[in-house]
Amino acid sequence: MNRTKGRYFRQCLLWMIFVISSGAPAKSDIILDTLMIHDKQLCVSFHIEQLFDEKTAQGLERGFISEIRHTLQLWQVKGLYSTIVREKTVLMRLYYDNWTQKYAVVTEKENRLTNNMETLKNFCSRIHALILTPVSELDGKYYLTIQSAFLPISDETYGELSNWVSGRKDEAEKPKRRGRFFSFLVDLLGFGNRNIEFKSSDFNVVNHSRIQFIQ
Repeated sequence: MNRTKGRYFRQCLLWMIFVISSGAPAKSDIILDTLMIHDKQLCVSFHIEQLFDEKTAQGLERGFISEIRHTLQLWQVKGLYSTIVREKTVLMRLYYDNWTQKYAVVTEKENRLTNNMETLKNFCSRIHALILTPVSELDGKYYLTIQSAFLPISDETYGELSNWVSGRKDEAEKPKRRGRFFSFLVDLLGFGNRNIEFKSSDFNVVNHSRIQFIQ
């Protein structure tokens, strides 16, 4: 590492440590609120406790772009194995809009602005009545899995920080994957990716009208 790259590295390291306090994030859990049939559709509602904290807000305000990806998979149990019959993904992109001085969250359907961190947390960590599939297509035993991935530093922001540390200026030189040391540094400062998983009990649909969980 030459002197220029070393100076970039030290500046970035000191900046991140100075403006953002370190510490492990709180443990997150996915809570299934309801799995129900509405208007002949299988719908799910869930929320995540402690998805992100004040450190996330500080990172957004300093230019980080974060991402949240909720992946829901409906599995059908077939003897000794299971197969995925439906999959839904909800993708959210978070950043701080310096023009309006508000937090922004962008989804496939909307672009929402708020100056309240609690409002941002609730919107990102709560999924309500998401339609999975028509119940007319369900016949047998099933279970639901949810994987929620939170990237406090998105690949876009990671690339910019990594280029800054290494002294790259060309956009085309952005790394295709995360380097081990820089990923370790990000994890150490509490900005590593967080992956949360949930699996429901087995269930079936009775008369296409109600959910019956199997103990």
